[in-house]
Amino acid sequence: MPKGKYVRRIDNLGRICVPISIRRKLGVMEGGRLEFFLEGDKLIARECTASCDCCHEPAEDLCAVGGMMLCSQCLEKMKGDIEKMSGR
Repeated sequence: MPKGKYVRRIDNLGRICVPISIRRKLGVMEGGRLEFFLEGDKLIARECTASCDCCHEPAEDLCAVGGMMLCSQCLEKMKGDIEKMSGR
């Protein structure tokens, strides 16, 4: 098998395990995101541009909240909504 070529099985949910050496080269670790697209007959995977899970806008100031990645604007809006709900 040529160097850098990996074979992986696809499980019944369509998942594959990306080898650690590839994840390291892409800079993607556990919890990271990959985006997939087709280019002719090739499946391309690359690190996903960081974006807010709420507004879906690209952002560099993301903060992890309850399993979501939120930008500062959405985080502030959420804080304000929580304060309103708690009667402050």
